[in-house]
Amino acid sequence: MIPTTIPVGARVDTKLGPAIVLGTENGQARIRLEEHGIEVTISTADLRVIKTASSVRRGLETVNRRPGWKREEPADPRQIGLRTIEALRFGLVPAAAIERLTIGFAALKAWASSRLPHGHDGEPLVSEILGPFGTGKSHTMAAIRHIAREKGYLTAHAEVDGRFISLSDPARLLFALCSNLAGRDLDSTTPILDVYLKAVERQGKAPRLFANIDRIGDNYRTVQYLVENDLLDEHGHLMDAILSSSNEVTANEANRAIYPHKDLSAVWNGTLVRSLIGKRVADRPKDFIAALVGHTLVAEQAGYSGLVITIDEFEVEYGLPPDRFQRIQSLLGALSDYLAGDTELPDAPIAFFIASVRSNMKVGYPELDELLSRANADSYELEPLSTPHLRELGEKIHGLYTEVYGLDAKFDARFVERTLAALEVSDLDDSGRTRAFVKRYVAALDSHYGPGPNHTGA
Repeated sequence: MIPTTIPVGARVDTKLGPAIVLGTENGQARIRLEEHGIEVTISTADLRVIKTASSVRRGLETVNRRPGWKREEPADPRQIGLRTIEALRFGLVPAAAIERLTIGFAALKAWASSRLPHGHDGEPLVSEILGPFGTGKSHTMAAIRHIAREKGYLTAHAEVDGRFISLSDPARLLFALCSNLAGRDLDSTTPILDVYLKAVERQGKAPRLFANIDRIGDNYRTVQYLVENDLLDEHGHLMDAILSSSNEVTANEANRAIYPHKDLSAVWNGTLVRSLIGKRVADRPKDFIAALVGHTLVAEQAGYSGLVITIDEFEVEYGLPPDRFQRIQSLLGALSDYLAGDTELPDAPIAFFIASVRSNMKVGYPELDELLSRANADSYELEPLSTPHLRELGEKIHGLYTEVYGLDAKFDARFVERTLAALEVSDLDDSGRTRAFVKRYVAALDSHYGPGPNHTGA
């Protein structure tokens, strides 16, 4: 549903996929697409609010607050195809076509598969995707998530921007990751709660990360309590807020609502709602890692292979003030300690993929480099798509385009060559070349075959 005013920072569904609202004016919204990290402007009428800064309290995100509410995704192959072409008009490759339209997909799949925990005895891993601007790092991250989901993993991603999402704010980062959690049979507005519910349904045991205060275990038992006492419809949204680290519901508020007659001065029967990220700033990086490890162990109980997290635009963090950058250093240090086995946390099948702008490690990110070194990480380097690769991409797009619109038309290389020639005389640098090629080439196909929106396929 669309509220009267869409606040900056709201998470929304669009025809191009989930996005974050950056601003609105005169019926238009500037959004950043989560899957691609690209900013575009679309009509506010095309937005559907998933989560806002106050959606947990006011129930803006859906008409039905019941956990497991499904987003409206087209099931008809033609509708999926039309959405794909619409995304290509923006120069974007949506998830539905990512395997088909990724140049070198087989090589990427082989490498990414080798960097997943199931090939390393379930141990946690970290890898880097590196390359200059415009080499398709965000696209590659999306492809990695696609590969991971096909192998049974849950996936989550964060596009670091230094404003809404940053490693300097573990609670908000955890909220961003939990909000876009994706995997097999998981497509709802309460994804992290749904993972816990799947684990409960499979009679999974509560994970135990720590001997004393165990936030994950206690919250897991609270979810069990809600299920066993038929309280899920009434309080499920509170637990989703706690598990995703929303700042709109405190643990005390959730406890008072869920356990109104219990003495909360002591843990009741080992069950209590607990915030995943504590109040002490110094402890928050460790709390963040513990939360991800706990969520991963619950995901295993739910039948998933583990959790794969991609973090894009890491280089943005180096533009933050010193006090915030120190927090980033602390989080990277906590992650490094965990991956090196220097914490009391158990190994969990979790993999991190971090994207940064550099080539052949020529640009130095000391904190990231230390993490990668301690964890024996591997890297995958990207190069700008060559002209032959763009020709190959053009042929692939043409095949998809004619298939979606039911056109009996053979590939005509002249459209590709004209598009390439136009790019050569433009003032674009390599950073925008591939996206500009896709936009202009699809526009050329629209011009030749008729206005895109009016295609009938007849």
